[in-house]
Amino acid sequence: MSMNPQKPSLMQNMNVSRKKTFGKPASKSILDLANMTGIPRMPPIPKKVPLSEVSVDPIPKVSEKVVTPTTLPSTRFNPFFMSQKDEMDGSIYYDGGHIRLIYEDGGPDVFDYDSLYFSFPSENAAKSAQLWVSNQTKDQTKKVHFNEFKSEFQQKGYCIEIPKVKLQEPIAGIFFELIVNGNNIIGSHVSRGGVVPIAPDFKYEKMDELYDTVKNIDWFTNEIIKQFMNSGLTLSNVLESLKLMYEKKSPLIAKLFEFAIPFFTDDMITKLIKRFFPENHFIGEISKIKDQFPSLEQQQLPECQLALHTFLTSDFFFGYPTLDGIFQINDLTDPQKFIDDHINIAYFCRIDSAMQENSIYFMRVIGYFKNQLLQATHLLQDMGLNPMHIAE
Repeated sequence: MSMNPQKPSLMQNMNVSRKKTFGKPASKSILDLANMTGIPRMPPIPKKVPLSEVSVDPIPKVSEKVVTPTTLPSTRFNPFFMSQKDEMDGSIYYDGGHIRLIYEDGGPDVFDYDSLYFSFPSENAAKSAQLWVSNQTKDQTKKVHFNEFKSEFQQKGYCIEIPKVKLQEPIAGIFFELIVNGNNIIGSHVSRGGVVPIAPDFKYEKMDELYDTVKNIDWFTNEIIKQFMNSGLTLSNVLESLKLMYEKKSPLIAKLFEFAIPFFTDDMITKLIKRFFPENHFIGEISKIKDQFPSLEQQQLPECQLALHTFLTSDFFFGYPTLDGIFQINDLTDPQKFIDDHINIAYFCRIDSAMQENSIYFMRVIGYFKNQLLQATHLLQDMGLNPMHIAE
C-alpha cells in the first residue's frame, strides 16, 4: 500500500534511529533501544540526474580487430580443465585465472588471479579449509605462505593437489581454489562442481574471443544498469542514448547493443526485481509477527514495533535496500500487497553503488542480463561447451 506522507514511520513512533545492531541479540525491553548502535543499513534514495551528467566508465581495453577464423590455439591462454556440475560446464581454468560462464549469481565474468588447485573429498571438508584460510588471512599485515595450507591439509591427507596441466581424466571430489599472490595466500573459493577435462570438441582457437566477449559483457551490463539507476530514464532509453555514444567507438560493444534490445526493458527488470526478492521468507516472518500480535491494539505496542524493527534490520537483508521505516504497522494485515506496491524499480535503485559488489540481490538481477547476452552470442555452443541453462 502507498505510504501516507503525514504518517510517522515505525521508528519515528518509537523515537529511535534506524540503525543496525551488531554482535548482540536484540533488546528485549523498549528501554534498551537507547543502547542500540551501528550504521544505517542503506543510504537515502539517490537523486536522479540527467543521463548527460552521469559519468561514463571507459571501455575495457580488449582486442578490436576482426580475427580471421583459424584453427590455431590461443596465444594468450592454455586451458587446463573445466569445472562442471550435473554435466553442465561452469568455468574454464588456465594459468593466471579463469573464465566463468553462465552463472545465476552474477553472470559470466573473468577472474585474473593466480591460484593453486585442490580437491577435497566432501563439501564440509572443503568449507573447513575455506574457514581456515579466512581465519589465517584476517590480519592483512600477516603473510601466510601457501606451504602452510599444504602442511595443514595436503600433507595430512585431507586433500590432493590438482596439477596445472591439461587433464585427461575427471578428478573426483569438491574443487577448491587457493588464491595466491606470489607465495602468499589471499583467499579461497569452494566450487559448486568438480573438475573435468576440457570438452573434447572444444575450440581452443576461440579462447581469446571468449575472454574479450565476457570482459565486454561485464563492462556493458554494469554500465547500462548504472546509468539506468542514476538517470531516471527507461532501460530502453538508456540503451538508445548510450548506443549513439559507443557504436562508432567500439564494434564489439556496438554488437552487444543489438543483442540487448529484446530483453533490456523495464518490464524485464521489474520482473527480476520481484523474482529475486526473498518474498516467501519475508511474508513468513511478517506472518509470525502478526500471529504474535494479532489485534490492532497489540500491534501498537512497543514490543510489536521492536519485533518488526529487529527483523527488518537483520543480517538476512544485507545487500537489500532497507524496508525499516517504510513498512508500517498496518502493513501487517497484507504483506503481499506491501511487496506488490514497494518492491519495484525505485526500490532496486536504492542499492548504493558501494554495496553493489557485495549485494547478492544486485548480482542476481545484473547476472540475468549478462547471462542472456552471452547466450545471445552463441559463442559457448560454437566452442563445443554445454553451459548451465538459466530460466527465462
